[in-house]
Amino acid sequence: MSLTMYTATVPTCSRALNNLAAILEKAAAHAEIFGLLADVAGDRAAGQSGGLAAAMRDLMLTVGPAADGMIASSRRRLLAHLSAGQADGAALEMEAHLRVLHYMWRLARPE
Repeated sequence: MSLTMYTATVPTCSRALNNLAAILEKAAAHAEIFGLLADVAGDRAAGQSGGLAAAMRDLMLTVGPAADGMIASSRRRLLAHLSAGQADGAALEMEAHLRVLHYMWRLARPE
């Protein structure tokens, strides 16, 4: 590969690394939310590094940015329920959210 060809690939590689960093950051934030919810629910094991929070991080890395819009919408609904003191509504929102993520994971995972 010539220097000119190599130089031409640098912007593409840089964008790919930035996208990867954003995906990793979102996956970590998603896992942190699940860890916080596990703590609030009194389920410390789920928030640990090998628990539900880690599984959610892995799931988010699998489904990637395709889930961004759905996750943001679900977060807004979840926060609205929590802010209004509607525990049942928040639980139903989280359950629906997990079902959709599981479905997306099943579609995205390699066979």
